[in-house]
Amino acid sequence: MKKYFLPFYLLISIPSLVFSQETPNGLKSLFPSNREPGYEVRSKKSLSGEQREFLAQGAFSSKVNCNNVNVSADYLEQLSDINIQRDLKSSRSDREFVFLGDALLGSIEESNLRKTLVFGKLHDATATLTIWHFKKDGASMILLKENFNQYINKIPAICSLASNDSEKKVLWKFMWIKNDVSYELTIDDMVNEKRMPGYSVQQLTQEIGRLFSKVEE
Repeated sequence: MKKYFLPFYLLISIPSLVFSQETPNGLKSLFPSNREPGYEVRSKKSLSGEQREFLAQGAFSSKVNCNNVNVSADYLEQLSDINIQRDLKSSRSDREFVFLGDALLGSIEESNLRKTLVFGKLHDATATLTIWHFKKDGASMILLKENFNQYINKIPAICSLASNDSEKKVLWKFMWIKNDVSYELTIDDMVNEKRMPGYSVQQLTQEIGRLFSKVEE
């Protein structure tokens, strides 16, 4: 399963990964070799102009109350890329564990510290929830406080909407952290002729809150 990150969404450093050549040197300096695993919330004002410019790639304003970002058409296909038969560790459907009306189809076990729950209909994934014990995994995160715009069960969360002007499909992403565990929820959606998504932010935060309560049980 491919790993996707929205540019302004967060900065992340994993010991087993190497920054790509496209990553500005100014961003690499935020993660010195002696940086401890965990996460830090920073203000944009604490970043250099180069760092702010990199993180703002594709960002734009809209009527939807979240972080909006323009992405490639390929980015929008990440849920479609999941092969239910091949990728899921367990394909047994849990009809009692649903999200937006779709059942839990199974999970993708990337490691003993990171797994992704997959929701959908038959062979089509419509939402995924990645649960990552990132601190135990040796990873370090930097999040920008200006990007926090919602709450999931009273926990500050980042809501983002990824879109492409030539596509009707859009992707919601919600991300929050509790007890050094990150939760990233990706949801497929479609826009109408006015480029407004089918789901509202309020509807999604309520549904996500119910899902998170069940995940924590």
